[in-house]
Amino acid sequence: MNKFLVAGIAACLWSASADAAQSLYERYDHERDVAIGETTRASYIEKNKGFKAKDGFQPRLTFCSGGDAALCEIGQSEHIVSTKYAYRGLYNAQRNLAFCLGDGCNGSVVTDKSRSCAWRIVILASGHPDNDTSDVTNLKSCLENSSSIERTAAQTLAKKLFKTVYGKDIGSEWR
Repeated sequence: MNKFLVAGIAACLWSASADAAQSLYERYDHERDVAIGETTRASYIEKNKGFKAKDGFQPRLTFCSGGDAALCEIGQSEHIVSTKYAYRGLYNAQRNLAFCLGDGCNGSVVTDKSRSCAWRIVILASGHPDNDTSDVTNLKSCLENSSSIERTAAQTLAKKLFKTVYGKDIGSEWR
């Protein structure tokens, strides 16, 4: 009888954690839809441009001028949403944040190569089940296109980010 009770409790806990993870993905998708929506993105940016992450990081947005202002605003909105959810441990948000920090999201955000590489380290160190070879390739490319100072900064920052996001030290293989 006790085995069934334990199994039932374990199943409920697993289901609750799966629901919590799913609802985080759903909240991310919903907020992302609002953030990049044609009629809502300017107000989303205005409302959230002062967002600061747990460690004090604040998305650095550029001034959208010339070119395609709508594309620039979409990049800014995506960057803000991804920052918010990357710090909550959401894999897709971490990938999007790392990309924007490295690429600039069509000139909409200030690039930060060290922080981009740090997030790529965090992504792999998390051991998330969705990690794949593209994550390895992205990290390798990021590090190869960085100076030795940027690589050292990325490794140092990755330790801090991992602790901030997951509440524990990063694995020794990533230090």
